[in-house]
Amino acid sequence: MTIELLTPLDSWSDGYLLERLQRVTDEMADRQQQKYELHQEIIRRCQERKANGIPSETFDCSIIRPITYSQAGFTPLLEVFSRADLKTCYEPEHEVTEMARARGMTAKVIALAKRYGEDALKVVEGARVPGNLTVKFEVKKEAANAQP
Repeated sequence: MTIELLTPLDSWSDGYLLERLQRVTDEMADRQQQKYELHQEIIRRCQERKANGIPSETFDCSIIRPITYSQAGFTPLLEVFSRADLKTCYEPEHEVTEMARARGMTAKVIALAKRYGEDALKVVEGARVPGNLTVKFEVKKEAANAQP
């Protein structure tokens, strides 16, 4: 903590308060850029090594590819699932204040597709939309507990 922050904020002039906010905002943008660059380097190294993370006794660091599903990709399941099952996982198009698109509740759709078998699972697989690689990073619990 800097000495400057030990001074009560209400003693700062309006001009100084705004200048300080701008400085902190700029510093945060710089930090976000640094974090982005570090993440990109972690992803590059993992891909180069054909690994899904960087081993460490202190940190849990892995790369993941989030998966989302195209709601339009679920459309063929309307012909596969029973009406009763559709009621549990599918919300048809309806008007709110504007037209709300039809949507499936992904977790329930996937669970039902498993019950319906191979054809339904192929539809779900076709609806997958892989996201960009991202870094999952945290201090391991054991290491955090060992810190004084």
